[in-house]
This record gives sequence, C-alpha cells and structure tokens, in this order.
Amino acid sequence: MQSAVNDFQNKNKARAFREFRNMLEAKGFYEYRTGRVVAEMVAFVMITLLGITVVIVFEPIYIDALGMLLVTIGSMGVSTNTHMWSHGACSKNRKLNRLMTYFGYPFFLQLSAVYWKNKHIVVHHPAPNVIGVDDDATLAPFFSLTREEASELTGIRSLMARYQGWIFPFAIVLNSFGVIITGWTFLLRQMWISRGRNPEHWIDVAWLSLHYLVWMVIPCLFFAVSDVLLFTLVRFSLISYGLFALFAPAHYPAEAVRLDPEAMKSDRVYLQAATTVNFSTGWFGRLLCAGVDYQIEHHLFPTICHTRSRELSPLVQQYFEQQGYPYRTLGWWEAIWKSAQIVASPNATLSELPEDSSQLMRLSRQ
Repeated sequence: MQSAVNDFQNKNKARAFREFRNMLEAKGFYEYRTGRVVAEMVAFVMITLLGITVVIVFEPIYIDALGMLLVTIGSMGVSTNTHMWSHGACSKNRKLNRLMTYFGYPFFLQLSAVYWKNKHIVVHHPAPNVIGVDDDATLAPFFSLTREEASELTGIRSLMARYQGWIFPFAIVLNSFGVIITGWTFLLRQMWISRGRNPEHWIDVAWLSLHYLVWMVIPCLFFAVSDVLLFTLVRFSLISYGLFALFAPAHYPAEAVRLDPEAMKSDRVYLQAATTVNFSTGWFGRLLCAGVDYQIEHHLFPTICHTRSRELSPLVQQYFEQQGYPYRTLGWWEAIWKSAQIVASPNATLSELPEDSSQLMRLSRQ
C-alpha cells in the first residue's frame, strides 16, 4: 500500500517538474548565448597567455608567482566554461559544442573528453553522490568520505584514515595528475574494447597529442627542457587546488548527503536536491565558476546556459519551497572548508531519503 502511495506521489512530483520545465522554456531560459560564452572562453585563454608571458619575461620569483596565479585563474575559467560546452548548453550547433569541448579539455587541460563525458555526464549527473555509482562520491582507495568506507579499511590504510584530514590538503596537489592518468587509462581501454573503431576516441587522442605538441614539445625548442617540465608541474599542481575549489563545494560538504544505490528509486528532483548545494560568490567568482556555483540549477537543467543561472535561481528556490525540497546555499569559503572537513570527519551513507527533507542533516550525522 505504501509503495503505491509513493509511486503516486512520485508521478505527481514528476508532472509538476515537467510543468515547471515547460514554463522555463516558454520564458526563454533554453535560448543560447553563444557569443557571450565564446567571449568568456577567449578572456580566460588570454588571462592564461598573459600569465605565461609574465613568467617568461620577468625574473623575480614574486613576479613569476603572479604569472602562475594568472595561469591558474585562466585555466580554472577554461575548465568551467568547457564544462558547459560539454553539456551542449552553449550553442545549438552540436559540432561547435564538441569543438569547444575538445579545445578546453584534451587540448588545454590534458583531460580526455571521452572520459569526461562518461564520468560526468553519463554517470555523475543521474546519480550524484550515490556510493558505488558516482566516482566523484569517493576518493578510495586513499581517502574515505563515508563512515562505511572507513570501517572497511584494514592495516596501514586504517591507520592512514585516522590522519587523513591532515594529509588530504597536501594530497590535493595530485588531483589533476590523477585525473589525467585515469582519463588516458579509460580512453585506451575503450579503444581496446572497440578495437579502435570509434572515431570519437581517435579525435580525443589527436587533441590530447596536440596538447603535448603545443604545451611541451614546441616550448622545448626555445626553452630548457627542465624549465618546461617545471612549468607544467607547477601549472597542474596549482590547477589541482583550483579545480577542488570549483567542483568540490557543490557535493562534498555534509549538507550534500551520500546515498546508497537503493535511494535512486526516490523522486529524481529530491535526489538532486539532497546531494547538491549551491555556493555564493561575487561577480568575478560567478564569471570564473560559469554556473558550478549554481549547482542545483545546473543538475536540474544541465542544458540551460550558465549565463541564466542567477536569474533562474529564485524560480527554482520558489519551486522547491512549494514541493518541499531542500535548497541550500553556502558561502564559497565556507563550502571549501566543509569540503575539506568531510575528509576529516566522514558522514554516514543514507539508504533512503526521508520524507521530511529537514531530517537530511540529522540522518547524515547519525
């Protein structure tokens, strides 16, 4: 009987969400702003190039540090901008969306586009923070984000778990390198499975190879190999922290609960709302984040351009209040701090979402 009631309620919720989505479409929220998004991409590429120029031209180390800061900011902006292109949210032209995705990820950031599509769009978006499904919901085997993961550790890994809150801030530096290696591994495995018959894989390899040619091989013709390698090492080390600051705050804080796969049977909108939080920034932060700061809106409507996120937010918040969904917004620094804290103090995995959304935090801390 209860199952029938739940099915009826979920159908009503789904109908209400379709009506809400149709209302947004009627208001023009799905219209593309291609020119503006391209301009933002160009701006962040120019910031990166300016930073590289500063590093090359000036000798004092503190000036070089400023240059590397510009390189990091530019790379962060390219990453979030490309994120929206990968969702097809920036242009009605699919080829342009793919071109910009290849430019931003394989070429600019050495991240396999094939891997990103599977990891982020195919897996993460339908099941955010679902343990055993969403790879972003775990840092295993090195760190535990849930008490269940920590309880299963033995030996030296169990000892390491006691101090992981202290180790993790230093380990973030390896984030970019880990993603690069994992991306290549996934891509090559997929090519082996398909015997190389998928053109998308070869295009990805070509753009990744172009990255090494432009960012490493050609510079080695003009500068010492050691300097090029040092620049690459420092660049991706700093990007590691930048990407953590951009992408972790939406799903790592305790407010964004972690769920057992059984919870995926719940209302889809509730699932997204329970596992996702927004974080507030200033005007430059909004430009840099390109919509990842409005992560709730993005998860519900991934093909709406990030340039509409701020306008969309109050409408989503009003809809959530009507439907009884939780809508949480943290400060950016607060969200970053809580993202690190969850490693020091992992929370519990919920087997199901409570009917009363106000119970979410209490249950996750039990």
